[in-house]
Amino acid sequence: MKKFSSLLFLKCLFLSPSVHAIPISWDSPGASLQISPLELIAVTNLQSDGSDMDNTFYFACGSFENGFEPSSDNLEDWAENFVALGVTRYSTRTVTGPPQRPDNRFIARRELENNLAPFDEETPPYIWGFNIDPVTGLSDEWILINRPDWVWPLASGSTGGDVGVFSVNDNDELTTVIGTVTNSSVIDDPLMTTAAVSPGLSTPRIDYDEWVLAIFPIDDLDDADGGVSAPNEDRDGDGVTNYDEFLAGFDPLEAQPAGVTPPTFQLQQVAVSGQTFFEGSIMRSALADVSWVVEESTTLQIGAWRDLTTTGTIVADTNSLLTVRSGVSVEDDPEDARFFRLRIQPNE
Repeated sequence: MKKFSSLLFLKCLFLSPSVHAIPISWDSPGASLQISPLELIAVTNLQSDGSDMDNTFYFACGSFENGFEPSSDNLEDWAENFVALGVTRYSTRTVTGPPQRPDNRFIARRELENNLAPFDEETPPYIWGFNIDPVTGLSDEWILINRPDWVWPLASGSTGGDVGVFSVNDNDELTTVIGTVTNSSVIDDPLMTTAAVSPGLSTPRIDYDEWVLAIFPIDDLDDADGGVSAPNEDRDGDGVTNYDEFLAGFDPLEAQPAGVTPPTFQLQQVAVSGQTFFEGSIMRSALADVSWVVEESTTLQIGAWRDLTTTGTIVADTNSLLTVRSGVSVEDDPEDARFFRLRIQPNE
């Protein structure tokens, strides 16, 4: 068993109720351990290979809909049935002192506006941690955490309801669908372990606004118009807009190396069974909740575009890659011209 470990304290806080919504927070407060009035030890969480956890890890708070019960036998169906209230990224930035220390934590806060499924009182909340490799776009390490006493509170203060603190600091009754949590009084002993899973499985998807909340520092979000986090801005000054970084799975806070540009739509001819076909491909972010549609037309007229995922052949449809092939070979095509395009649109 591989280990996803060490001193990771999670909690999901359900704060005071209001008339319209309840603020929901989930975080890992164990960024440092106070061992004396004047001395702090930085708490570094470890990933499965024993190295320090980094900002390729994300933590979602949400529930599974339609009565879906996650298990190690239905991993491939988790993402399709999971609805995230929010997602946040693990932070490794340095917090100024004294004493100066790494942050080494995740922290997030969202609003629970109603108790429509799956955020009703009968559906258990989960914290889902997963990584995304920035090169491959694949996730090969997950952990799913729940406690039997975790419930979504009533979202309207006018009807009362319970609020509480969800924490795995006291993990006697903690349930992990993937992974285990062990009590430890020794700082070097692992607190959390998990088995790695097959790479390529889907992860929760989020829209642009949630991506901004997951990644951008709070100081970047103060501007009512979006400021440096707006889609057409370039927060890290690398020549790639924030929205293009969202689609590509890039980090908007760190400039891409010179020459690295967002993936573009690639069109090529391939030989299949003695005939020649056009194939279109696009690399994509595992997180971006958008539809990627490759279309073809012979006229460029409105209404003449055909979706190749239905009229052609899907060659690859993974977390990080979409490849589709035209259903008509070059040899069998009676038309003089053919046009292709990639259409990207947010999901409803």
